[in-house]
Amino acid sequence: MEEFRNVERKVVTAQESIRATAQREHREQRSRQPEFEFSPENLSNVFLEERSQQLSKAEAKIIELLRKGPMPYEGLQPLILQLPLVWNSDLSRILQEMRKIGHIRIDGLDPRERAPKAGCTIRLQLS
Repeated sequence: MEEFRNVERKVVTAQESIRATAQREHREQRSRQPEFEFSPENLSNVFLEERSQQLSKAEAKIIELLRKGPMPYEGLQPLILQLPLVWNSDLSRILQEMRKIGHIRIDGLDPRERAPKAGCTIRLQLS
């Protein structure tokens, strides 16, 4: 599942870049004026909105799963990566943020580690 999400990330980024280029070229042809390109990655608002919704779903699903009890990271990871447009780096970031604000505890991390890994247990600490 993790490898599938890595491939999805590359494909979506390439697809959005090609789409943005085609739209810019169409506008240039129509107006007969070249545009300045400010950013190499012009992701569409539709894509960004969909991704934002999926990340919110991922956070809600993490809480829902952890309400049932502690989970090993390797059990939680594939369940969250099933959501479209949610990547392993997103999962790590969400868990780190939840840990920072005290919503979860991650057992099994070495003192200098921040990102959870196989062997870690994730526990909900919400009241």
